[in-house]
Amino acid sequence: MDPAVASVLGILISSVIGPVLILLVQRRQGRVLAATHEQVANTHDTNLRDDLDKLQAQVVAMRGDVTVIRAQVTTARADLADVKASSAHTDEKVSRIGGQLDAHLTSAAATDAGVHARLAALENRQEKP
Repeated sequence: MDPAVASVLGILISSVIGPVLILLVQRRQGRVLAATHEQVANTHDTNLRDDLDKLQAQVVAMRGDVTVIRAQVTTARADLADVKASSAHTDEKVSRIGGQLDAHLTSAAATDAGVHARLAALENRQEKP
């Protein structure tokens, strides 16, 4: 083949294939860019940075709320411990008083039985002339 003809054929082929290759590369890059855009583009009315700042402020506020709740739980636990201690002390007092009451009732029953026996004896004496 004549070098001049080969050169012309090369130029013709390059002029046809070059734009086709460029179109194919651009189409592929367009798909990649569209996929990337979908991942990073803001699809709503507010700015992503503003949304993140609001979220951060809410987290900081919640952290403060959690700190307050922890303090309240600590106080409630201390109060509960005081109530339990007081309850144990009250249980001891009730038990002691219950024991004293039982002893008193037992003593009173014995005294009552003795009084009834003496009364019965006195009544028997009066009935006998």
